[in-house]
Amino acid sequence: MFIKKLGLKNFRNFKDLQLSFNSNINIFIGNNGQGKTNLVESIYSVSKGKSFRTTNSEYLINEENKEFGAKVEVALQKKEIEFLLSAQFLETKKILKVNEKSSNSLKNFKLMPVIIFSPESLEVIKGMPEERRNLIDETSILENDLQIEIISEFKKLLKTKNNVLKKFKSLEMSRSQAFDLLKSLQFLFLDRSCELIQARYRTIKEITPYFRDIFHQITGQNVDISVGYVAKEQEEPKSVEEICNTLRKNSENGLEKEMNSGLCLYGPHKHDIVIYFENKDSRYYCSQGQQRALILAFKFTQILYHKLIYGYYPILILDDVLSELDSEKRAYLINFLNNNEAQTFLTTTDLDLTKNVEKEVVVMDVTSGVIKDRWS
Repeated sequence: MFIKKLGLKNFRNFKDLQLSFNSNINIFIGNNGQGKTNLVESIYSVSKGKSFRTTNSEYLINEENKEFGAKVEVALQKKEIEFLLSAQFLETKKILKVNEKSSNSLKNFKLMPVIIFSPESLEVIKGMPEERRNLIDETSILENDLQIEIISEFKKLLKTKNNVLKKFKSLEMSRSQAFDLLKSLQFLFLDRSCELIQARYRTIKEITPYFRDIFHQITGQNVDISVGYVAKEQEEPKSVEEICNTLRKNSENGLEKEMNSGLCLYGPHKHDIVIYFENKDSRYYCSQGQQRALILAFKFTQILYHKLIYGYYPILILDDVLSELDSEKRAYLINFLNNNEAQTFLTTTDLDLTKNVEKEVVVMDVTSGVIKDRWS
């Protein structure tokens, strides 16, 4: 699988751009603020339906043409079939398509999985629980098509439930109307919640041995690494069944509390994923270097896990990450690039950081939203 072409219109500082790529390593080089990250952000946005830098799609649109919005098109070669994926970002909505047919972010990610290393992703361990949940859910989708429907349905039900609670809180709906709607949603919401919890548990169990082994390779440290699922409902759950039973009980008993707060207070959207280092929470007991090694190991686990299941690698994006790593971790990353078949998009201000890359590369010089030069 590899991206053959990229087309941009009014995306960030690129007004109109057409690029072709090789199937190995594509490097964007230039000073800061020239548009290197915008290019890899556009690729990510087609796969995920959003930016990895902002939650506001309006910022993706070139300021000189707000009415049209920003559009990204990707020609993807997957085995013998070519797909055209597109994402259009307007001020108030986004439109995702595959071969001109309506799509969504989960389907696009499944068709064109993208794994990204960026300075932001290196901070995931210390970040919000949502970021760590997304890591597990991403991996779950990479593993099994059925997870797309589970996650999609759960998100729709959560949105519907929150809308009802919000309308009741703002007096747009009576108590009896809200209560009846919430009770009718409850069974399906809890059913999908438990399916999502089960999927997360299964994914954690399957990837942990790979995760531990890759961390040992990166650091040379033979330490105990594990991943834990932390449910708000219980401090130390013994099983998925225990979490789900407690969730059902709390949801039933806490309906009045949810109505008073105007928010859904119980469910897997409130849970967390914790990475343990020698049985201690890595958020509080690991150095920054150890935390970065852990997230690198997790990302590599996603990549290799996908290859193991499907026989091909996902797209890999390295956004200015080489400069953020110490020599040991950088060497591991370069060695990985030299020994796998993942199409890679790499941004850097210093080409010397990539001097040990042995595979075929295409280098593009980015200056003020224009590709000034291109060479192999």
